[in-house]
Amino acid sequence: MSREGPIRTDIRSNARTREPVAKGDWGCLLSDALLITTRPRYAGFRVGEWSIGAVPLGCARWVRGPLAAAAECRWALVEVGARRPGPEGVVMVERPRVVVSVGASVDGKVALTRDSLLMRKPSSELWAAMTPRAADPVAVDILDVVRQQYGCNAILEGSGSLVAESDVPEELPAYDGDTAELYEHFLPTDITELPSPPLMWFTVVDSRGRVRWTEDNENWAALVLVARSTPAAYLAYLRREHICYLVVGEARVDLPQAIAAMASALGIRCVLSTAGGGLNGALLRAGLIDELYLTLAPALIGGLGTPSVMDGPPLAEGEAATSLQLLSVNTDTNGSVRLHYAVADR
Repeated sequence: MSREGPIRTDIRSNARTREPVAKGDWGCLLSDALLITTRPRYAGFRVGEWSIGAVPLGCARWVRGPLAAAAECRWALVEVGARRPGPEGVVMVERPRVVVSVGASVDGKVALTRDSLLMRKPSSELWAAMTPRAADPVAVDILDVVRQQYGCNAILEGSGSLVAESDVPEELPAYDGDTAELYEHFLPTDITELPSPPLMWFTVVDSRGRVRWTEDNENWAALVLVARSTPAAYLAYLRREHICYLVVGEARVDLPQAIAAMASALGIRCVLSTAGGGLNGALLRAGLIDELYLTLAPALIGGLGTPSVMDGPPLAEGEAATSLQLLSVNTDTNGSVRLHYAVADR
């Protein structure tokens, strides 16, 4: 989103225009539209004579009738599928539940060094050796747990979990066609119309276009979250490889917009993030985390700059930490601990 105003999307014609929204701007928007706030804290909105009030970052609301912005803000209108009734003719859409599952050392490190990928040897073997075998292991399949509890049908990863920062991805051929259509969602119906579950979405945030896709696993489909800054050559590559993507953000992927679009475009109900500290920290700052599973191995790693459970931007001066509610603790005889928390204000 640019600072000069929101994108207004006519759902019937898909025409897009950019206009500023000012306080008291009445009746200039379509009815039956989804409003998603994309600015921290909240913005106030009113439908008819009913005030929606405070809308947290990333919260989505379907509205019917003339819409007025009661405060200057940024937001986007997008089409959505599942809806549920709300008061005074307002239909609200809840974003998918976001559960984070992280394995870490006791000092909170989620990797051995900044550039080591746990999916590659020898890092994967060294990481596995940190957790001694136990007769009563705490490890459980968190994906299976959230599938059963919430109908989870998507995993979220950052591109840094798949491609080291020092890696140089294979160069892609330049795209010499009209790029306009590349910057629309690419969701082939032969994939999106499959029932989900059993189809699961392996979702990767990759606005820089670094991941090259080589694997094809049964009952799994890749979904790439990109931005309008993503190179056209990469979007063309994804289309050639028949890989779904959502364009969600301008200079980088807008996580609240991305999570909402995953629900609206694909019916995703719950997202399990198994990402590293950078993406999990961004989810934290966006207020998107609902639950955390933290599994600690009885080991210490140390190292200034080694990725931790939650990295990303620091708290602002005077900003409070995110409070957690402990739901369960499990330990085994060899010293591993599994903690399960809910974000306290959810």
